[in-house]
Amino acid sequence: MSKPYQQGSLDGLCGIYALVNAVDFLCGPLSSLQARTLFRQILLHIESKGSLADRCTEGIVINELAGILKFVVCKHYPIKRFKPFHQQPGVSQQRYLQTLSDFLKQPNTIVLLCLEGYYHHWTLIREITDTKLVAYDSSGIHYVLQSSCSMKNDHVERRHWLLPAQTYLLKKSR
Repeated sequence: MSKPYQQGSLDGLCGIYALVNAVDFLCGPLSSLQARTLFRQILLHIESKGSLADRCTEGIVINELAGILKFVVCKHYPIKRFKPFHQQPGVSQQRYLQTLSDFLKQPNTIVLLCLEGYYHHWTLIREITDTKLVAYDSSGIHYVLQSSCSMKNDHVERRHWLLPAQTYLLKKSR
């Protein structure tokens, strides 16, 4: 398995790196030129929608990420995207993690999600064990302990908040 591309410490590009790394994980390995080309295509898409400087420093939100997935990633690569928790408030942590785990047991799959709380970070999850969410991440996160997670709307304060509505299941389609 290749190593994920790494983001810098001053940028808010974790969403972009997560997308490049998802393509690399599912369709790669990408050459350095292919990864840079995809990175550039994503930046050009962002620039066409507004301030590139703002997105590079503040990060991208779910609607922007959705557009990049639809108009750049899934347009040029054989990747299908699923958003099983779209407009489903109140999903339990158990149901959420079980859905992700079942999906990841299929070949050629990865999960793109946003972690909040300690981090405000888009990351990829490649496996879920009984105790961990195993990451494929641009900032060096190797795993997140399930015991340190809660759902954002739970009344439990944990280190990491999981956001089902900001979760994409990605699968290589051919």
